[in-house]
Amino acid sequence: MEEYKERHENDDEQYEYDEDGNIIWTWKKVIDPLPDIDHSQIDYPKFNKNFYEEHGDIKRLHYMEVVRLQNTLNLRIGGRETPRPVCSFAHFSFDKLLMEAIRKSEYEQPTPIQAMVSF
Repeated sequence: MEEYKERHENDDEQYEYDEDGNIIWTWKKVIDPLPDIDHSQIDYPKFNKNFYEEHGDIKRLHYMEVVRLQNTLNLRIGGRETPRPVCSFAHFSFDKLLMEAIRKSEYEQPTPIQAMVSF
């Protein structure tokens, strides 16, 4: 850092440096802080975080078919009620524009991690 300071000692603009050698920017816009908000006093509407709805084809898979698909994708899954992997982009219920972009990019199937984190 000292070398940098010495090299730029004669620059047209003079800079100040903090203890780590970083430039202290003096022309930053000053922004007043926002007031504190007590969220416990606000009545928010209920929010459902579970956006994923399992595709019918995936729902109908038997346990051994799910295990076979996980093995094919080399997935190691633990825990209870883990989501079932998908094997096609059509199982994601993406909108039309996104599906067209996927087809145009010539992706044939989701990667293993995409197949598993479909929720």
